[in-house]
Amino acid sequence: MSFGLHQPSSSAGREKWGRIVENIKNAIEGASLQRLFFAAASNGGKNARRTFPAKNDHVICIHAADGNGNDGGINPDPEDDEINFMTLGVAVPLIDEEVGDVYRTGTSFATPIAAGIAANILAMATDSAPNELSPSARKEMWKPWGMRKTFRLMATKGEYRYVAPWRLWPENWQHDPEKRKHVWSEISNKLKGW
Repeated sequence: MSFGLHQPSSSAGREKWGRIVENIKNAIEGASLQRLFFAAASNGGKNARRTFPAKNDHVICIHAADGNGNDGGINPDPEDDEINFMTLGVAVPLIDEEVGDVYRTGTSFATPIAAGIAANILAMATDSAPNELSPSARKEMWKPWGMRKTFRLMATKGEYRYVAPWRLWPENWQHDPEKRKHVWSEISNKLKGW
């Protein structure tokens, strides 16, 4: 969800906003045991808070980083929950058929990148690790708390956690049985007890 909703200042707007938020919240919570949801934090920097739906417990909130994993300067203050994940969201290269190559910045651009990382992880867990990843860990990866734990394994430490899959997956890991076993064992161990 590459959007964030701020509460409007007018009372009429707040009523309509409340109904919209309630509908989105119900849809997310109704599907969150079968789907993963990612949402943009917001682009207001220190002048704005994390927006809805990114602040929902069933959603993985995504902040924007530059190409080196540094805070993009547009992120809201990190929350104390230690799940302030970032992916590339500053100067993201895009192709515009009318204009050509363009670069965009925002947590809205970082969010689909994070969803793509998660999709690749889930595809590898399903297709590549049938005997190396415990069935319970595979099941937990499909839940927001399980994917958050998986992201933590591949993220930097700090107020914002830059998700860099190569931190967990060493070069040529898929061709080396020992490296494969280590990677999936790390994930299985991290997801135990959920």
